[in-house]
Amino acid sequence: MIKFWYNQKLYLFENSKGVNQYNLIYDLKLMEIFKLMMENNFTSEIISVKGNKNIFKFSNPIEIFSPKMRLMFPIEQRYGQIQMKLEFSKIKTNSKMTQFYRKIMEIQEYCSNKFFNYINKITTIKSQILQLKNYDPYLLVKIPMLNKKPFVKIHNINDSLLTIYEIPKNSYISTKLYVDLIWFKNNTVVIKWKTKNIYC
Repeated sequence: MIKFWYNQKLYLFENSKGVNQYNLIYDLKLMEIFKLMMENNFTSEIISVKGNKNIFKFSNPIEIFSPKMRLMFPIEQRYGQIQMKLEFSKIKTNSKMTQFYRKIMEIQEYCSNKFFNYINKITTIKSQILQLKNYDPYLLVKIPMLNKKPFVKIHNINDSLLTIYEIPKNSYISTKLYVDLIWFKNNTVVIKWKTKNIYC
């Protein structure tokens, strides 16, 4: 059994063979951040982008921290963009994942309703939650680019990962997600999730 104090709380872990105390502390930190961000209310106003009728931005980015999600495919750059497909793994039995899924849906609905009221017009929304046959649903997440390079920080307990391309397929990762822009074209609203921070 591993027994230690962290953040003024005593933690006990059974069947601890091969378990590293520092890895547990790292996971506990992620759990605390996740809980804090799930409890936060999100409020932001829509601002038009001068000279552009298709892009609108939020006065404050809406942020949320994800639980560990499965990376369904290797990370690659295509057409100058990098996107990850993160699975809501075991969503039917994992209460934390179910809670997170509902929160993402809630934020999407909040953003779309906010935009509908802003333009005074009902439009359709293209969700970034998708699903492949025989798999749990997944979230499409975009990696920002800066000077044609991924603008993202990889947080790893042992600093073994150097770039985003070294994260293996089927890894379980947490991300700090944010929404800062709305794309509006052909009467359709697209709210893309992005991340600059990945926790492995």
